[in-house]
Amino acid sequence: MLGQLSGRAKEACFVGLAQSISSMMNEKRTPAATLSRDPAFVKFGIADISIQDAAQGYLVLTDDFPLANYLGSKGMDVLNFNNTKPLGYR
Repeated sequence: MLGQLSGRAKEACFVGLAQSISSMMNEKRTPAATLSRDPAFVKFGIADISIQDAAQGYLVLTDDFPLANYLGSKGMDVLNFNNTKPLGYR
């Protein structure tokens, strides 16, 4: 949505966002070498295994059916966005 702004408004929003990110965000990084040791890495790849790693304790919103099923089977909170379509969300 911010990308749809233009001119000074867009610049001001991105400057504010950059400041918020640097002062409020606590990034967790797990080395790819560690992630690749997960047995599910072979099936899901680095991006999905990274989501699994980073989302411990958080709700994962995805439209990826295999990933949603896998995370759910691991006891993680997950919502397949495609399941919200009958509710009128797109």
